[in-house]
Amino acid sequence: MSFVGTRPEAVKYVEKYKPEYMATLLLPAGITSEATPPSLDDSDYEKILEKALHVGYQKHNEEKAIEILDNVPKNFRDKQWYAVKRQLLENSIRKHSLAKRDILANEYTKELKKLDDVVEQKYGNINLREVDLLPDM
Repeated sequence: MSFVGTRPEAVKYVEKYKPEYMATLLLPAGITSEATPPSLDDSDYEKILEKALHVGYQKHNEEKAIEILDNVPKNFRDKQWYAVKRQLLENSIRKHSLAKRDILANEYTKELKKLDDVVEQKYGNINLREVDLLPDM
């Protein structure tokens, strides 16, 4: 990948592209390209987490808070992120179960199971309810 400008792709590789890969040729390579995802620093992550906590816990809009959390890139997701998402999912399950919205409650239960599987794979057998809601050090 070029740092700023474009670098033409080698013809021998382009000839092997599947049709859906051709769209990548429309955007220039390099870190200034629109194809390069924006970076996120620790202060941005903390702001996103604070916003999700505010929306989820003070405004009681768990679904919006989950949506906010899901915008955090995977490489920034630490134990705190997983613990907050787990709590929001549990609250959503409880809220929808009490309102007899079983289909929604079941969907959030499936999402919670997936989250638990990711956490176990990443951190081993830990109980997120016991995790201090401070960022990983």
